[in-house]
Amino acid sequence: MDYLAYGWSVEEMCRQHPYLTLAEAHGAMSYYFDNQEEIDLEIRTEWEEAKISKNTNRYMDIDKAIQELQNEKNIRFTRLMKITENFFGEPRNRGSSHYPFKVPWEGEPRINLQQGKQGKAKPYQVKQVRLALIKRKEILEGKNDD
Repeated sequence: MDYLAYGWSVEEMCRQHPYLTLAEAHGAMSYYFDNQEEIDLEIRTEWEEAKISKNTNRYMDIDKAIQELQNEKNIRFTRLMKITENFFGEPRNRGSSHYPFKVPWEGEPRINLQQGKQGKAKPYQVKQVRLALIKRKEILEGKNDD
């Protein structure tokens, strides 16, 4: 992103982000140029989603969220994160590739998200979130003793 946003060289990226090695920065740039079309499309898509999200109400209807997650294979990871954060708050950890969320009950379903390939959410994790939303709805409606 720094290359696109600021036109920084690999060396400048390493100066600005001291935790990066020169080899890691070169590897990232190599990956970007090998997959530029796909990455640029994902950046544009996420930018558009962010603009839309900014202009919509932060609070979602739980039934609409459950319905949206019915098709487990075509959900973008950024969208799944937004839905999950809306109903369960911020993840407990943002420092790794895993995003575990605290749920207001013991046991299943737990929520631990990790981005899949091509910006998509992993289907089994979409199912985790959908089941957690259903359980949350049942608790709110008094249909579940947890």
